[in-house]
Amino acid sequence: MNCRSLPVTRRSARLAVVACVGLATFGGLFVAGGGSASAQTTAAMTTPSSTATGAAAAAPKPITINVASSKLGSILVDGDGMSLYMFVPDARNVSVCEGGCLTAWPPVMLRAKETLQDVVVAKGLRRSLLGVAMRADGSRHVTYNGFPLYYWFLDKAAGDTKGQWVNNIWFVLNPEGSPITPHNP
Repeated sequence: MNCRSLPVTRRSARLAVVACVGLATFGGLFVAGGGSASAQTTAAMTTPSSTATGAAAAAPKPITINVASSKLGSILVDGDGMSLYMFVPDARNVSVCEGGCLTAWPPVMLRAKETLQDVVVAKGLRRSLLGVAMRADGSRHVTYNGFPLYYWFLDKAAGDTKGQWVNNIWFVLNPEGSPITPHNP
């Protein structure tokens, strides 16, 4: 089986990890292994799917950075209420998550012709904190306060924060753009 040719969506990422990564342990352990994810696969994981109407497809929903209340306090979420995370090993506006890491932690990516001006930012958030981390494949990873933003593949419903504190290196962000860690509740 060629893992690079599998169509991957946020919902099917769990199966992709098990089928392609090879080493997948859950319950707080890091998912490792696998080959590098292509820009097409990465974009498929993080972009809303469009619904075909006859021969034409509807335009995809814009990327939205919103705020939601959670048991952790106010956190950043996308337009569907899905939690957004940061990765401690990343540098400011630089993502080091590759391969199997991207399967478990799909990045929030700008699509082909999108710019940061196309990103919808909720009232109370600072547009000036939006940025871009250029990935090795040339794709553009959305950042907030310099932190590249990711989803966790085990979060299935709005408000889930199952990726919080995974390996003590994955954290949700508060509206100021700071990670909510055990030392920064």
